[in-house]
Amino acid sequence: PSPSPSPSECVPTFSKQYGCCRTASGGSGTHHEYHLSVMTKDKCEMKCASTSSCLGYEYTYYYNTCELHTEAVPKSSGYAACPKSKCYQKHPCIPLSPSPSPSPSPSPSPSPSPSPS
Repeated sequence: PSPSPSPSECVPTFSKQYGCCRTASGGSGTHHEYHLSVMTKDKCEMKCASTSSCLGYEYTYYYNTCELHTEAVPKSSGYAACPKSKCYQKHPCIPLSPSPSPSPSPSPSPSPSPSPS
């Protein structure tokens, strides 16, 4: 089992598009490609999630390749142009709620001292 994230960490989310990742202008953007026979989609996503400069990733199932994109990839080429790949856009991190801290115990009020009669 993986350790739970600490309260200061957050968990990014990803949205999927079919086809290769594309920038707003339609280019392939700035990315680093990993060609590993053991690279899985989950490992690729974890790598992007843990890399602050990663704005999205493309995973090609047929070749088990992972591209970590450091330039925004708001769209994809579409399934017909790139049928063996999927593009995942990283969304801003949502901070995890910290556990509520216990409230301090109220201080006892001083008892009044008897006044001399």
